[in-house]
Amino acid sequence: FDPKTLIKLRTKRFDLMHIHSPFASSVLVSNINHRPKVPVVLYHMGVPLMYERACQLARDIPNFYLSTCGAYVPVMRMGYQVAGPQKILFSSDAPFGDMCQEIDKVKSIADNQADLELMLGKNAAAMLGIDYH
Repeated sequence: FDPKTLIKLRTKRFDLMHIHSPFASSVLVSNINHRPKVPVVLYHMGVPLMYERACQLARDIPNFYLSTCGAYVPVMRMGYQVAGPQKILFSSDAPFGDMCQEIDKVKSIADNQADLELMLGKNAAAMLGIDYH
C-alpha cells in the first residue's frame, strides 16, 4: 500500500478516517481544524506508526480523542501521561480482542478510580450527551 494513503468518508455529521501512516497526520489535523465541533476518535491510539504524534494531537486539539482498542500498554500509558485521561476512550476492538484483557489494560495505566471511570465510560458518555451513573 501507499504509505501516504488516507481513506476518508465524509458525511454531514462526522468524518471517518483510517490513516495508514504518519505522513497523513497533516491531513488529519486539517480535517479536525475545519470541523472543531465534531469529535474525532483515532482508533488504536495511532499504533503502529503515529502513536507519539497522536498523543500530542490529543493533548493539543480539544475535539481529538484516542481509542484504546488494539493499543499496546506502553502506548496507552503514553497517551494517559501526555494527553490525560479525559482524552482516552475505552474500546475493545471486538471480536478481535478479549474484553477482559482490554479492560485490564486500561486499569493498569490508571492512577486512580476517577481517571479509570473517565476512560472506561464517562468520556464517551459526555461525548454522546448521555448520563453516566
